[in-house]
Amino acid sequence: MVADVEDVKKAINNKNQVIVDSRVAERYRGEIEPIDKVPGHIPSAVNFPWTDLARFYEDYDESKIKEHYKDLAGYDKIIVHCGSGITPTVNLLFMEAAGLSPIFYVGGYSDWISYEDNEVVKEI
Repeated sequence: MVADVEDVKKAINNKNQVIVDSRVAERYRGEIEPIDKVPGHIPSAVNFPWTDLARFYEDYDESKIKEHYKDLAGYDKIIVHCGSGITPTVNLLFMEAAGLSPIFYVGGYSDWISYEDNEVVKEI
């Protein structure tokens, strides 16, 4: 249920695995970074901001949740992270409700950038 930095490195170039960044889109793209010293995201990561899930709070509909995550359904491994380990829990819970089996990169982006050889992608 837990991934480490080596699992994430292996997932970057594995077409059967996906890395899901739960941070808000502006942090993912590298436009802002209020916590970490290096803005951007892990290579090949896709962005599913945890804040997008608030719309399901009042209208919890499992079919809509499955639709939200439909692009992740074909992966063998789904690694979910955020900046430092709090907000991916929202994605983890909703992914499980959608029938997915995600695992949690506890260190997240903060851990990723602590290794100077790890690449960071900016989309700005």
